[in-house]
Amino acid sequence: MQVSFRMNARGSREHWVIEIDPIIRKKLGDKRRILAGFSTHQFKDYIEPIQCYRYGHTQGQCIEPEQCCRNCLESNSKLETKYVVKHCAVAKDCPVYQKDKLSVLKSTQYGP
Repeated sequence: MQVSFRMNARGSREHWVIEIDPIIRKKLGDKRRILAGFSTHQFKDYIEPIQCYRYGHTQGQCIEPEQCCRNCLESNSKLETKYVVKHCAVAKDCPVYQKDKLSVLKSTQYGP
């Protein structure tokens, strides 16, 4: 097990991204809590979204008044989908993000 990085959460909470052996992850199965010492911790698979930062620039440099999801915009253009694009590219309800996340989860190999 190896700590990759820490992310701030609401209030005084923190999220830790930890790499574990695929065989151990497979043994955990669909469980969502793990015992560590005398306490339990919630966990889930961390899948990093592709971030476009609104057309190739950081949010701090953005002069557009509205958010626009590059992932949905690109899908609409290339695949003729009709996704609403007025959201951030890393929004949890982004349909392209949800589809890609499911695809990554299905294709992840957790060992033999």
